[in-house]
Amino acid sequence: MRRFWLIVIAAFVGVGCVLVGFALGRNEMIYERITSGALRDSLEAAEQRLVQLEADRISAELTANVQRDAANSLRADLTAVQDANRELTAEVTFYKNLMAPGSLQKGLQISGLEMTGADTPLSYNFELLLTQVAERRRFISGNVEIEVLGKHLQESGSSAAAGALTGEPSTGERAVLKLTEIADISDYPLKFRFRYFQDLSGQMELPEHFVPDTIRILAKERDKEPLVRDFPWRIAVAGDSG
Repeated sequence: MRRFWLIVIAAFVGVGCVLVGFALGRNEMIYERITSGALRDSLEAAEQRLVQLEADRISAELTANVQRDAANSLRADLTAVQDANRELTAEVTFYKNLMAPGSLQKGLQISGLEMTGADTPLSYNFELLLTQVAERRRFISGNVEIEVLGKHLQESGSSAAAGALTGEPSTGERAVLKLTEIADISDYPLKFRFRYFQDLSGQMELPEHFVPDTIRILAKERDKEPLVRDFPWRIAVAGDSG
């Protein structure tokens, strides 16, 4: 009889252990499901946040690029306006002096000279401005001669000439080149006839190893003494308003 009860107790204990183990396993499974779901939700939230951060980064870069381009465009527009304003101011001053000479010296004036580079090396375009300052203007006429003063370098090689053109000291024999020596001109001296102002333009080609430093303009109105003005050799570049 005692053995019977031992067997019964052992059976109950075994069943109890099985039930406890089942319950623990089920709880662990439920915990894993809960934990896995929470992790999955956290991962999805993190991925969504990452996508949003990437979108914010791209948006910020686009905004920065747009602002930078807008700032560059504004600076360019401001520079263009300033250049145009300087040119307009110079034109207004020119026409004021032309139309209301006041105390300015009367008669023929050598008002300006601009030199620009041409299409080939050592070739340059020139544009000369002549004006008349007078209370009561009449047509005037005469001749213009152009000379280029400089040095013939003794050494060979273009580097020395290039260095001298930038203003560096150079050695060589002084020379004066008349326009007929460096330009293809059939009618010389140049002729002018105007009442208010006139532009004279052309092209010259300097000899190799010649370093210019001065351009001399000799303008002679008919029946009057010649007017002479020296300009330093200066080549205008793109965007140069001076």
